[in-house]
Amino acid sequence: MNAPFTIQKFLVIFERINGAMWPLHLVSYGVAAAVLVLVVGKHRSSRSLVYVWLALLWVFAGVVFHWIYFRPVAKAGVPLAILFMAQASIFLVAAYHPRTVFRFDGTLYSWFGLLLVAFALGGYPTVAYLVRGNIRQA
Repeated sequence: MNAPFTIQKFLVIFERINGAMWPLHLVSYGVAAAVLVLVVGKHRSSRSLVYVWLALLWVFAGVVFHWIYFRPVAKAGVPLAILFMAQASIFLVAAYHPRTVFRFDGTLYSWFGLLLVAFALGGYPTVAYLVRGNIRQA
């Protein structure tokens, strides 16, 4: 089965979106840090804020990444954009009726969740930077 696009085209999408959205990266890190502080600090509104933040990220991924940048390259961009928007609405509904508690309580699950957040905020960008450097050298 042939892929509808090459890895190079896929990487170009990321390069274009990262260039176009550059200052937004810093804002995103700031908001993520604030939400994390609320969760670790066990603030009352942290449940709803986590869901709202997730909804905003999913809207961004659905509209900006999948619809604007990925759709012209692959037909899968349309259903993915729709699915991301549907998930964003589920997050927003959950924000008004939160049943899940987001908290750090020192359990193995909390530490693992914190590790995933740390990887998302620091590890993943570092790995992406290193891989990008190796791809350009090849």
